[in-house]
Amino acid sequence: MLVQNIFFGLVYYSQLYYLPLFFQNARRMSPLLSAALVLPITCGQMAASILSGQYISRRERYGEVIWTGFFLWTLGVALTCIFDLNTPIAAIVVILFVQGIGVGFIFQPTLVALQAHCTKAQRAIVISNRNFLRSLGGAIGLAISAATLQNSLRKAMPAEFASLALSSYNVPDFDALGASPDQIREVIQAYAHASRTVFIMNVPFISLCLVGCFLIKDHGLQRPEELQEREPSEDVEVVQVEKNDDGTEDDGEAGSRGERR
Repeated sequence: MLVQNIFFGLVYYSQLYYLPLFFQNARRMSPLLSAALVLPITCGQMAASILSGQYISRRERYGEVIWTGFFLWTLGVALTCIFDLNTPIAAIVVILFVQGIGVGFIFQPTLVALQAHCTKAQRAIVISNRNFLRSLGGAIGLAISAATLQNSLRKAMPAEFASLALSSYNVPDFDALGASPDQIREVIQAYAHASRTVFIMNVPFISLCLVGCFLIKDHGLQRPEELQEREPSEDVEVVQVEKNDDGTEDDGEAGSRGERR
């Protein structure tokens, strides 16, 4: 599961960063609308986190949640590969919402699973390593995505506008360039192709996380040795209560005997 944190951190931050770039550069949307189209991921993640927490606390199982999460996340990332200049906004919202549900079923449930697979003394170390590895995966993912986008944009960009590929994050000013409608279409298509390359790159990484679910065994929320520690302590409490009850009865009997004398 710690290795999975690297891969899904890589995918999560890459998607969160390069989807708005696709909306602005390829779809010519405003920054406000581009940010609003990322909300389905956040809303899906919020709803799925609540539902997964309720399921785990009631059923004391996390395996089904993690399996479902990685399946939906893989499906959502794979469907982003079909994004182009003509994809309806409604389809984009649905696909990103599915991806957000997958994210919500993964982030916190994997933390619960990691805590269940280690002892109490190891939990602080495991949690810190999990957060570090997820952030490390995000840093690696952004670096790989940037290189992929840059190289793909250079190959797809028309020769007369090759200078635009030097900065793949700036929205081109077509009025200043004096480009014709056909040339604008070619440049926008180059941006869409480069963004789609980044989305395709993310699919194998999240698929590895889905395959890694075969190595995760659901042992419940408590380790066997913790259950064994609880059982003797409960027996000791029962014995102490019985002794106190016997002692009270003896004191009462002794008092009644003294009164009779």
